[in-house]
Amino acid sequence: MRRIQTLFWALLLIVAIAASAGNGLHHEHEEGSDLNLLCFVWMTCSPREQELLHVVYHQLSRCNATYYFTDSGAPQVTNPPPGVNIVRLENIKDSVPRNDKTWLYHKNMAGLVPAWGYLLENNIAQNYDWLLNVELDHFTDVHRVRTSIPPYLKHHEITSNESVMLMYGNAFIFNQKYVELFEAHYNDLKVIATDQRPYGCPEPLRDMTHWPSCAQDVAYPNLAFRVLKPSPRTFGKQGCLQKYKHGNFSHLGCYELKSDKMKPNDAIRTLAVMHGLTEEQAQEYLKDFRGGQYADQWKRYYDGREAPILHHVSTTEGHRIAMDLFLGIQL
Repeated sequence: MRRIQTLFWALLLIVAIAASAGNGLHHEHEEGSDLNLLCFVWMTCSPREQELLHVVYHQLSRCNATYYFTDSGAPQVTNPPPGVNIVRLENIKDSVPRNDKTWLYHKNMAGLVPAWGYLLENNIAQNYDWLLNVELDHFTDVHRVRTSIPPYLKHHEITSNESVMLMYGNAFIFNQKYVELFEAHYNDLKVIATDQRPYGCPEPLRDMTHWPSCAQDVAYPNLAFRVLKPSPRTFGKQGCLQKYKHGNFSHLGCYELKSDKMKPNDAIRTLAVMHGLTEEQAQEYLKDFRGGQYADQWKRYYDGREAPILHHVSTTEGHRIAMDLFLGIQL
C-alpha cells in the first residue's frame, strides 16, 4: 500500500512537470496579463551574478522592457545574452574601493536611485503602467506578477490618481503615479551621504531604519513611509514568506528559500506539485514524501505555490528548474 501511495505522489510531480509545457502553470488570458510592465535590476557584475544573468534574462524577457543597471567600474559581462539592455552608470560611490568584496554591501540603493534617474531622465519610466524592481537571485514569474496586481487594486478600491507601491518581500512594484512622485523628489534623493559608513547612500534616508546601510528592502519602505510626500499607498509585506492579509483578501508575494528545511531545488519542485492539490492532498503528499520529515511544513508549501517571486534562487540550476516547472522554459 505504501508503495502505491509513493507512486501516486510521484505521478503528481510528473503531472506538474507536464503542465509546464507551453505556458507553464498558468493561463495567458487572466485579468492583468496585458499590463504594460517595465522591469529593472541592479547588479555588480560579479562572476556569480553574470552566471545568473544568463538564465534570469529568459524570465524577465516577458516584461515589456527590462534594464540591467551596473556601474562604470564593473567588470565586462562575458558573452552578454542577446538583446539585454545593460546600462553602466557613472559616479556610483562607496567609501571602499570598487574591487573590495564589501563594495555596496547592503547599500544597493546607492545604485538604484541613479538607475531611477536614468529611467526618468530618458523618459523611459513614464511610458509604462507599472515598474518592477527585482534582483538576480529572484526567480520571477512575470505573468503571475502582472495578474497579482488587479486584486490589490480592486480590494483596496485604488483609483488611477493614487500612487501605489506593492511590496513582494524585497521585490517592489510601482504604478505610474508613484513614478511621478519619485520624479518630483529625485533632486533630493540623488544627494548622497559622504561620511564614511553610509557613503553613497541617499542622504534623505539618514538616521532611518538600518542606517547607515541602504539596502532596497528597507530603503523603499522608508522612502514611502517617511520621505515621499504625499505618502504613496503601500500594500504587501516587506519580508518574503509573510502573507499579506486584509479583510477577506490575502496574498503571498514572495517565497523564501533560504529558511526552508528542504534543499532549495527540492523546495522548488514541491511548490510546483502543490499547484494541482487540495489542502488535504497537500498534507497527504508531505506525510508520504521522504518519510514525512516535512509534514509539519505543508501549509508553507501550499501557500507558497502561488507566489510570483522566489527569493534566494542562488544557482543557475535552481533557476532552470523553476523556469521548467513554472514557465515551460527548458534550457
